[in-house]
Amino acid sequence: MLNKFINDELPLALLWLILGLFAGLVYAVEMLGLDGSMTLLSPERARSLHISQMLYGFFPLILSLLPFALFQKEGVLSETAVEHLRRYFVVWHLFLLFMSMALLFGNIRGLPFYDFPYQLNFLLAFSGLFYLLALVDALRRYE
Repeated sequence: MLNKFINDELPLALLWLILGLFAGLVYAVEMLGLDGSMTLLSPERARSLHISQMLYGFFPLILSLLPFALFQKEGVLSETAVEHLRRYFVVWHLFLLFMSMALLFGNIRGLPFYDFPYQLNFLLAFSGLFYLLALVDALRRYE
């Protein structure tokens, strides 16, 4: 059940990892002296995108699956919990998409991270509700 979910979600999660690593590589090359200030990924945008993708992208998504791996091992993970987890991932991926677009194409303040519009925090909170529902569903099945 969880294995199928991970296999379905892993390609998109890897996309966020590749995007973050690419932005980090661009920023590193720019720090070595290659002038990229007139490109889409200016040093400020590349730095902000890299750090934000590392903080909000692949690693938090994969780490959020750890409790559910333990729930599956204990035999308390239900299909309902996986569906809530799927909704959590969908909303989190929407957040990552909007955050990346805002960092690449929007007005930035030059902050190292958290340079995306504050309104996107609503998506994080909304995804957290689905995560909590998945946790509660699994925890209720313990005897």
